[in-house]
Amino acid sequence: MSTQNNILFVGDSHSHGYASKATDSPTKWTVSKWGDNNYAEYYSRNIEESQCYVYSSPGACNQIYPRWIRDMLNKHNDISAVVLQTTHWDRWQLAFSKNFGFDELAPDHFTQLHFEDKSVVLYEDYFTQNYENVEWFDKVKFHQPHGAKADLWPWHYKDNVWPGDEKPYFNTKFHHEVVTHLTHEQYSKDIALIDAMCAEKDIPCYIWRIIDGVEMPDNFNHYRNLTQTHVMRMPANIWIKENLNIDIETMKADKVHYNDEAHKLIAKHFIPELLKCPPLNP
Repeated sequence: MSTQNNILFVGDSHSHGYASKATDSPTKWTVSKWGDNNYAEYYSRNIEESQCYVYSSPGACNQIYPRWIRDMLNKHNDISAVVLQTTHWDRWQLAFSKNFGFDELAPDHFTQLHFEDKSVVLYEDYFTQNYENVEWFDKVKFHQPHGAKADLWPWHYKDNVWPGDEKPYFNTKFHHEVVTHLTHEQYSKDIALIDAMCAEKDIPCYIWRIIDGVEMPDNFNHYRNLTQTHVMRMPANIWIKENLNIDIETMKADKVHYNDEAHKLIAKHFIPELLKCPPLNP
């Protein structure tokens, strides 16, 4: 099967060819990026006849996607569809400004071109260009599974040295924003903005999940009657198990990320099915 679409894929580590490996130290591990376990790159090279684009970063949050999509639509006039791997709602952006001011940065300020050939262009975020402005992703880690309880305090995902990024802030962020209605509202705003940007170009946006543990709202039309958005509610891991009778949970590159064979299944079978999804609001 071959098609002729200039697709923009956006996502987190699952769209980044990412895997981690333990070392002799219990607190350290090695990571690999842009490996073969990347459905988006495989699809671009083996299924599409036209050049595609991938913008991803490990740990990325949904809030960053509107900026990435705006940047790509500015750079590439031939994008014909956006394929958005929606990710966990318990992630957010943090930043540091040396000027302690409301800096206005261009959408491509943190963008870094990783690789380009006739089949695919790979982009990722670089956390800073000059240490005047720094940005990273953070997320919740629990002491025990399903720990979103009033008496449980999450621990910090990683140590940062930037002013203000301290435990009291982290606890407040978790209890009074992450696990409240505000997270759903922010997600709905981001999707509405993405839909509006796609409407400018009259291109579709396909939203999907790679695993069933990722949140998805019942109502996507919270702020806007979406005109460009298509949603596949069944996540890739469940769809492949039900339709191909293959359990990709047994096909892992590490504890979290699928290996290259699982990503080939996603690229060859799930993504074509995703692209058949009707509009959310016909």
